[in-house]
Amino acid sequence: MMQGKSEHHYNLHMPTQALQHSEIPSLLLGYLQFFVNASIVLFCIFLAVQFVLTVKRDVQDRMREHSVGTPFPPPCGQADVVELLQEIAECTNLYLTNRCDPSLRVPAMEAACRAWELCMNRDPTVIGRIDVVAETFAGVINSFVDPISWKTMVSHLTPQRGVNELTSRHSHW
Repeated sequence: MMQGKSEHHYNLHMPTQALQHSEIPSLLLGYLQFFVNASIVLFCIFLAVQFVLTVKRDVQDRMREHSVGTPFPPPCGQADVVELLQEIAECTNLYLTNRCDPSLRVPAMEAACRAWELCMNRDPTVIGRIDVVAETFAGVINSFVDPISWKTMVSHLTPQRGVNELTSRHSHW
């Protein structure tokens, strides 16, 4: 034996208490509420990710459709792109007709030539992309909302409300 040291051994673990029979339903309801809430959160995250991926894929598909070319008259949302392409062609024609190349340009035409140069160098896909994104976003929202009826929403939300009521009455937190 060592001198100066106590011979008492301390239990480092807390004493375990057995659950009383009346506490088991509350514990089980707590676990049930946790799993239901966690599944709802995971489902919402899944829907958000699917929504973003769907919009991204639809925008890419529609941008490919726009870049391939469209028959006349242009479908809804493409009129601005066609008009912009016509303006770019007109600016290019004026730029070339008035000899706006910097090596041939006369000083009196400097301002007009710069304006035509800016006009002909515009990117028609920028306007097209904005239109396509807005059109696609609206279409995706409509496709989510249109098939959902009031009966569907009530039939899906009622069981969740019942579980929440049941667990909130029996929890002692």
